[in-house]
Amino acid sequence: MRNMRLWELLVVIGVLGVLAVVFLPALARSRESARRSSCQNNLKQMGLVFRMYTNESRGLYPPASGVPGNWMVDMAFVYPEYLTEPAILACPSSPYNRPGVFALRDNFEHPGAQIGSFHPDCVTSLFYVYTGYELLRDEQARALADARGALPDGWYGVADIEVPATEMDDTPPPDTPARQNGPAAAATYLSHVPTVWDRTGTVPGDTNHVPAGSNVLYADGHVAFRRYSYYNAPEDFPATRVAAELFGDSAPQPSRDCQE
Repeated sequence: MRNMRLWELLVVIGVLGVLAVVFLPALARSRESARRSSCQNNLKQMGLVFRMYTNESRGLYPPASGVPGNWMVDMAFVYPEYLTEPAILACPSSPYNRPGVFALRDNFEHPGAQIGSFHPDCVTSLFYVYTGYELLRDEQARALADARGALPDGWYGVADIEVPATEMDDTPPPDTPARQNGPAAAATYLSHVPTVWDRTGTVPGDTNHVPAGSNVLYADGHVAFRRYSYYNAPEDFPATRVAAELFGDSAPQPSRDCQE
């Protein structure tokens, strides 16, 4: 077999370079699409967890965490009775995703607990945001964040949930369209109430998905992807700049046993 000439080698290298330019972005998009789909499945599983909880809790969602800066469900109410697979709490697209992300690093405050194992006290809003309230726009989100900031540590999150969990006539609050107009209106109304969504920060790269945006679990159980919007239009909530500032830029402060 003859030796390859220099110009032939350069041609081969050039062809490979062109193929890489053409196909690598497509491969990256395909991988992100698969991760986004996995994240959507996680949210759907959370929806089932919440529905099982609400079926035994007078139609109400579980309280939110009382840990400062932690916009997540209080795990004591759902784990392990309703949520049996902690893996759904982490988004595979997130820059924070790593093995043992919710594991104990020490056990000063958890004597006897196994270091390196999952612990519900270590679950934070690094991946998903859950406020425990029926928020439909940025103004409501800001009011909630301001109210939480004014409370002493540990006071937020106890029986604060207000989102109606089912389409039954008697569950939504009296001033909502669901109560006023019956089951059909209830189903439509709940399909617009976000309950859990991908955490998105305002810092470039500090987001679960590319292009930037959030998978959102709505109160009726469906999940939809919403592109991030800088302009805070009501129809874009919770994938807005204000929501990112309030919930994505906050720093959860879990137990010191959970910190690196």
